[in-house]
Amino acid sequence: GFKNRLVIDILLASLISFCGVTGYQIYQVKRYLGTFRNFISYIANYNLVQALNTSILNSISSASMTNKSYRVLPKIWIWYHFSAPEYIVKIEKLAGSYDSDLDHLAQLVSSTLGDGYQITSKSISQDESWFEFTASLVQRDLRFIPRTTNDVVQKQYCVKLMNNLVINFAKLPHLAVFGKTNSGKSTVLWSIILQTISNSHLYFVDFKNEFSILKKFYPADRFATSQDEAIDLLEKVVSILNQRKKLVQRESRKRQVIGLTASKLGLEPIYLVIDEFASVLASFGTSVEGRKKRKLCESLLLQVLMQSRAFGIIVLYASQSPATEVLNQQMRSQFSTYILLGSANSDVQRMALGQVATAGNVDKFSGYYVEETADFTTPQLFEVPDFYKNELNELDTFEYLYNRKENPTISGIAHK
Repeated sequence: GFKNRLVIDILLASLISFCGVTGYQIYQVKRYLGTFRNFISYIANYNLVQALNTSILNSISSASMTNKSYRVLPKIWIWYHFSAPEYIVKIEKLAGSYDSDLDHLAQLVSSTLGDGYQITSKSISQDESWFEFTASLVQRDLRFIPRTTNDVVQKQYCVKLMNNLVINFAKLPHLAVFGKTNSGKSTVLWSIILQTISNSHLYFVDFKNEFSILKKFYPADRFATSQDEAIDLLEKVVSILNQRKKLVQRESRKRQVIGLTASKLGLEPIYLVIDEFASVLASFGTSVEGRKKRKLCESLLLQVLMQSRAFGIIVLYASQSPATEVLNQQMRSQFSTYILLGSANSDVQRMALGQVATAGNVDKFSGYYVEETADFTTPQLFEVPDFYKNELNELDTFEYLYNRKENPTISGIAHK
């Protein structure tokens, strides 16, 4: 009886231990991998985990890691993100490791994954307990370089920014572009204007007079270059918003359909282009009247951002700074796509993208973007479109596309 009881106790203890270990592993999987699909990917790519462990061990042995920071091997999670496509790599930041290890670990991750992938994001988690890396499939043709106007024109509500990135503003309204001077912000806006001028209505809050050159052929009342003009133009856009709201509601009742939108009704999209909103706000000054006008301007823009998702009005916003002093958090949260161009410190990256994309420098006319979708949880590499190479930046190209909108009988043969 004693022997039988001992065997039962051993089996019971083993079962409890097994359940405890299994439960802890499930907890880890849930916490760090998130989904069962990622867990399957982790198991399928476990050979990469082992290879990276070996690389780290060799690195410790050769003393190439700073002060031999790892006394034991860290926990490593690697899984493949199919929709991107990219590898996500998380390496535990053990006690005694240093922030300076980030760059060296990035080299180890890159060598482990091979030449087919490049590190597009490297950072330390906010709780400073993990080194985090994103390795994207190497694509040497990311930059969108249209050859003719036929390559430029997209279907309504859609804009092509890279060869693997087409934004459907009917589903993801509003885009914000941040970056220092000469980083490519205006080029991004011009490329969108080039693609939309033939199938949309454009309005400009343009205190720098950069886009006012279009007045040569485009209606002058679509441009605001002063305080009062900015308020008048925003009020006009809000008025159009209210008209569309009534139209959509009327059609919804008529058709007995829930979720009807401007795009489903075939209404042309309206793009409100705002370049350097900070200069607009600064122009109102600090007088009582100026503060009232500033508050009104911000209120009108907030209405457009918050209420226009179903009514085909899209805000294209560009600014050097993503600071909340310029665009408050309530406004910022309404954008679906964020682009940060050029090199920026970690604070600027967090303000613009919600997280740190990279610890290194970024090439000119490149950066990172984030879409507010479940598929893109980490910043992705971004390349500014190039419509200069084939001389599609000439004013007559924009005029040709606009005239083709106004006169559908114009031939669809490529202009260039």
